Amino acid sequence: MEALGSSTNVENLVLLWVTLNDIKKRIWASHAIHADDAFKLMLEDESPKPALEAIRDSITVLNYLNHHLVSGKMHSINTFLRAEFRAISNSWNANNRRQINLEDCWTKWFPAHLLSMRDETKIWVSDAIKQMRAVWHPDNNSGEDYHWISLQVNEHLDRLERSAANDIVIDISQL
Repeated sequence: MEALGSSTNVENLVLLWVTLNDIKKRIWASHAIHADDAFKLMLEDESPKPALEAIRDSITVLNYLNHHLVSGKMHSINTFLRAEFRAISNSWNANNRRQINLEDCWTKWFPAHLLSMRDETKIWVSDAIKQMRAVWHPDNNSGEDYHWISLQVNEHLDRLERSAANDIVIDISQL
């Protein structure tokens, strides 16, 4: 199962910032992108930066998966895994009455999992933006500095919302 990674198989390795790699790991494992309490702490921070970065980074991970270098490697891994599952099934089927088709299971599961990753990320990003808009609403504080910062935060949220609409996509057509 070298396709899944090892110390000798680095052909399909793509380096990613640690923060983004952690988000990617949680998305792949169908875990929350950020635990509710962790994001709540970001929202309570004096600075909007941690929460804005969390939203941006979540969008970036899905966008990264569509980059031609990364998607090409993902397709290579998928092709290799399908061949491995086919070989395992053929070996099993040659020696057992009960027949299996692991390749077919993978072929059904993998695209469905990628679409689930996309959908869960869209939901998390949308909810996070709504929470930030509530916290950083210009009317929440009468201070001039707060008002100015909140307007900037909301401009960033507008851009992140547009980015989410365009960049949280997964192309499964070549799987």
